Amino acid sequence: MNGRLSRARRGRAPLLVIATICLLAAWVAPAALAGSPVGGGALTLLTDPPQSEALFVGGVAPFFVAPATLHLTGDAWRFTFPIAGGSLNAASGAGRVSARGGLLLWGRETMSSWTELSFTRLIVTTGAHAVLSGVYGAHGTRHVLATLEMSHATVTRSHSGGRDWVRVGNVPARMSTWLRNQLTSVFPRYQQSGDRLGTVTVKARLK
Repeated sequence: MNGRLSRARRGRAPLLVIATICLLAAWVAPAALAGSPVGGGALTLLTDPPQSEALFVGGVAPFFVAPATLHLTGDAWRFTFPIAGGSLNAASGAGRVSARGGLLLWGRETMSSWTELSFTRLIVTTGAHAVLSGVYGAHGTRHVLATLEMSHATVTRSHSGGRDWVRVGNVPARMSTWLRNQLTSVFPRYQQSGDRLGTVTVKARLK
């Protein structure tokens, strides 16, 4: 009798160990994947030089919606948007970050007539389904502007000014079909130069 009980206990032991491991994994995994809240920093979009040239030749000029800023860097355009909030995983760089301000693309139809595309309330989602999206003009609808290639991303963590920072950089942005169709429709002179929109960088201050 004691032998049968001993064998039964030995049989249950591996099952208890496996069940314990599964419970621990279920508890630890969400914590490991969860992002830390962010409370500042900047989202940057640096346009690809050939794309910048194609837009310029097509009569399209860049502008910004405050508090975003715009700098012309040689043959590219650098848009910088203050981060409004969101969260990032400091190890993987996965998360969702929203930004303030926006970007404008202006095109001249005649000497006194201009048309524009405007995108505000930008959101970058990094991770498995990485995209850059924005709210289009006065329509108030959100659209994907670019897909992000996270396989090229570099994730670094630093400490400055008494705060922790996470930088997700070197992320190629590929123009979405929706944005490409808008550009060719609104700016007839624009001739697309591939689908490379530019490079996205997120530098966020952790709360």
